[in-house]
Amino acid sequence: MKSESKIPYIIAAGLTILSIVIMAFVIITMARPEVSSVSLIDTMSESHGWSYEIKSEDGNRQIEPQFLDEFTMDWGEPVPYAVKMTRSMTETLQYAYLCLRPYEAGTEVFLDDKLLYSDYQTDERDDEGYLILGSSQRDSGQWDDIIGRQILFSLPNDYTGRQLTIITYFDEEAMSVSPAFPEISTDETQAAPIAVNSLYPVIGLTICAILTLILCGVLISGIKNKHPDYRVCALIIFFLFWFIGRACMTYMGTYSRLNESILAVLQGLYVVPLVIYAALYLSGWRKYILLIAAGLEFFYDGGRQFLNWKSGEFIDTGVNGQTVALLLLLLLILAAIELFPYKEFVKKYASWQHTLLCVFVVVACMFFYSREWDGSFSVYLKNVFISMRVSNFKPLIQLVTSVSGIMLGLLLIEQMVKTNMEMQKTVGVLSEREHFAVESLKVQKQSEEKTRAFRHEMNHHMNTIYAFLQENQIERAEKYIAAVTDELEALPKGIYSSNLMINVIASTYLDRAKQEGIKVQHRIMVPETLAIADSDLCVLLNNMLENAVEACERMPKESDRYLRLTINFDKNFLFISCVNSSCNMSENYDPFSIPTSKEDKEKHGYGIAAMKKVAEKYNSILKIEVLQGAFSVKTNLFLDRRSKIKVQ
Repeated sequence: MKSESKIPYIIAAGLTILSIVIMAFVIITMARPEVSSVSLIDTMSESHGWSYEIKSEDGNRQIEPQFLDEFTMDWGEPVPYAVKMTRSMTETLQYAYLCLRPYEAGTEVFLDDKLLYSDYQTDERDDEGYLILGSSQRDSGQWDDIIGRQILFSLPNDYTGRQLTIITYFDEEAMSVSPAFPEISTDETQAAPIAVNSLYPVIGLTICAILTLILCGVLISGIKNKHPDYRVCALIIFFLFWFIGRACMTYMGTYSRLNESILAVLQGLYVVPLVIYAALYLSGWRKYILLIAAGLEFFYDGGRQFLNWKSGEFIDTGVNGQTVALLLLLLLILAAIELFPYKEFVKKYASWQHTLLCVFVVVACMFFYSREWDGSFSVYLKNVFISMRVSNFKPLIQLVTSVSGIMLGLLLIEQMVKTNMEMQKTVGVLSEREHFAVESLKVQKQSEEKTRAFRHEMNHHMNTIYAFLQENQIERAEKYIAAVTDELEALPKGIYSSNLMINVIASTYLDRAKQEGIKVQHRIMVPETLAIADSDLCVLLNNMLENAVEACERMPKESDRYLRLTINFDKNFLFISCVNSSCNMSENYDPFSIPTSKEDKEKHGYGIAAMKKVAEKYNSILKIEVLQGAFSVKTNLFLDRRSKIKVQ
């Protein structure tokens, strides 16, 4: 039976894991473009058939370069001021482009003997076909300011099988010689990296947008429940600014008018709302110091961003996050002072679930940000530390604030869910208590009406008895007196205890049992108030008596049906015992796996588990026994008067 009950959970868990694996595989696969450019760079481990000729002060000579590492070539001495590379084109891409990225050098490109591209205006050449350049023409300084220079031109459709020649010219004083290796691309190969590299930023934007909207829901939920926390507004603004910033950094944001809008100013201030949110949870002088510091940072950094936006210069002004780093350091110090000695904070948040969630968020953020480099965690972390060494704290601030913001958002969502669950639980308990109170009033009203009716008929009964005695019909008088006595005994009493909750529940089930012809014995000796929550007492007694009455009702009416309830309070211990007759119950059974007999099995069958939970809450156990056709449930609750349990 136990294995069968676990099957739905196993199926659900399996489908969840399978879904996560498939979605992760699809996303990672989509982020790796198969339509990529053909790189023709010779390395230590890969050759593309280039033959090399160098021109130096010693003349021209063929050479097979030696590699100092995977990419760096050693050309020997003297250092050449021109390198000619030649190879036969074996590629077959249609509508192809040739792309070169020379660094601090000039270049020429030939296909067979036809010049396709040149950085120079002169066509004066020597006998070997090299340009005759003056020192000013060969000065590499003319390209010093062109970082990431890219040369792109189309190849003729019949380039396959023809000879490609590339000549790279260097300054005589060049410290390094790095020829311009080409790559072959098409419109597809150029667009593919842009398209797939947009995938992770779009996922990040989606997650950020969802968190923003959920936090808006948290705020609305608080307002609806009459307990709004307006501090959430600062966290919503943080996610909103963060969303704008991530959008500006995507390819779509770069090639749209987004960077030209005022939103580009706001995205640079995303840290300030997060600090304000944290400051609002501090108290005393610490709150005001942090709010003042956040305000100064807002006007200082916001002013710089605004001036850049007005002038149209979207460049860094030399401040690499130092002021923001100081602001976060101040927040850390003030929070440490506020939380000292940290016991309550650790008790509230340092659970293994929160720790595991924090690790997951850190890894996820690092994963997304590493996509902006080469996709490697190690390279990403290395760049973060290198940036810190040169006083650039922006990558570290980006990681820290992202993790902090997401964790704070998730904790708020968790708190909202718990609050709503507690409210639903409270509503359920109050509804159940109201139900029992109404039933108790009905029982008491019926009892009063029957008592009044019996009193009204008492004179008639007395006259009848007197008439029998006058006629000397003693036997008939005795039978009549017995019938009246039975009717008197059958009147519902309705009062079982001075404790309101116990009386309500007992009167509901014990009177019901009496009406069904079940023999009821009860002994309830408790004070008017008990140091136990009404909800716990309701769950315990309601399930206990309901199960007992229903078990007796399922027995044949001619059988011995009985219910015995004992509740005593002595020296902070509340002893509760309920014994009822039962049929078809084996003495060898698992008391906590008894199936419900009700038709709606999905909504029932939780009574024993609920009673067990209440017993354990009050340092007790739930003892269940079956002996000689009797079903017994007992517990002895410890009610500490010093406990913080709310008694209503």
